[in-house]
Amino acid sequence: MTATRWTLGIDTSTPDTSAALVRGDQVLGTFRYAGGTSHGEVLAPGIEGLLADAGVPAAEVGRVVVGVGPGPFTGLRVGVVTATVLAHSIGAELVGVCSLDALSLLAGDAFAGGGWLLAGTDARRREIYVAGYDRPGRRTFGPEVLSPAEARQRAEGIVSALDGRTLRFAGAGPAAVPDVFGEGVPALTPDAARLAVGVNSDLLARLPVHPLYLRQADAVVSAGAKRVLTPVQAAQGTRAVTPDLETAVAFDRETFGANAWSEGVWAETLASPHRRVLVLDGMAGMAVVALTGTDAELERIAVRPDARRAGRGRQLLAAAMAEARSAGAGRLLLEVSTGNAAALALYRSAGGHELTIRTGYYADGGDAAVLAIDLGRSA
Repeated sequence: MTATRWTLGIDTSTPDTSAALVRGDQVLGTFRYAGGTSHGEVLAPGIEGLLADAGVPAAEVGRVVVGVGPGPFTGLRVGVVTATVLAHSIGAELVGVCSLDALSLLAGDAFAGGGWLLAGTDARRREIYVAGYDRPGRRTFGPEVLSPAEARQRAEGIVSALDGRTLRFAGAGPAAVPDVFGEGVPALTPDAARLAVGVNSDLLARLPVHPLYLRQADAVVSAGAKRVLTPVQAAQGTRAVTPDLETAVAFDRETFGANAWSEGVWAETLASPHRRVLVLDGMAGMAVVALTGTDAELERIAVRPDARRAGRGRQLLAAAMAEARSAGAGRLLLEVSTGNAAALALYRSAGGHELTIRTGYYADGGDAAVLAIDLGRSA
């Protein structure tokens, strides 16, 4: 990246959605929205407004820095997918960063006099995402998800082995539990501007752009299936349901093996108001569509092994495209193994075109191709 081009920072690891436009260590503008689970609705318009207000064309952004967590499944995927697609579309460098690292820069005073910092964000259920730092930007512990008591115990154990170090705390996670960490802990949250400046200044370690999911979701999923049949889904021969957690996890493990989602990820998916689960009769196949604004994402699609080679994959894909189109999306984004020739052929027949390759994306080390399907085309 040349020194004259801009860096766009993005972070969606907490209930806040943030973006920042930076050159070097100078922040030109920021966007922040405290909207809980609204990341998908506000991030893209927020970035567009940020660039417009600054008078900076997207083509002048040479680097996109995105916080990869830790954090909840829903928010992290919005930030990572948005950053990936944007960076590819404008030819910018894409950089991932641990979101907690921003706290070590925001709480720089904590290191005065030999301080060792435990920084964290709220993971709810009286758990916190934590990491430890011996200086701004240098992480020596974590990230992990722990109870407050466990986090403090771990930090005290580390500091006790370091001569002359004083344990200090920062972040919304520790600040929310004063009975464990004391009063007066600064309630900081990850900041897109700090992430971008930290990368530009070589203060923060670069990571692959893969979301860091560390905890079970706190969603409560009903035991029964709730039907939400719509004309679009009926026309495609599918049902939009919330299957029970056990059924979804078992189907995913049968079809995806080592790359199956955890129970926590499925719990959050099934409870999300921004997702549609499309199921073929008899659980012959299942797809998950995330409705995140102008771009929808096909997060999951699979047909049970004994039900394949009967056009069911095409049926599910058509239903997913119709669902996304009916929600106002212009494109359907998806990831697929570069070694899955049959799936690649299916997506390309529906108008899919490659945006980028994510190396080592899957648990078995395989690469993923990121594709986009123009929803103006038919499957």
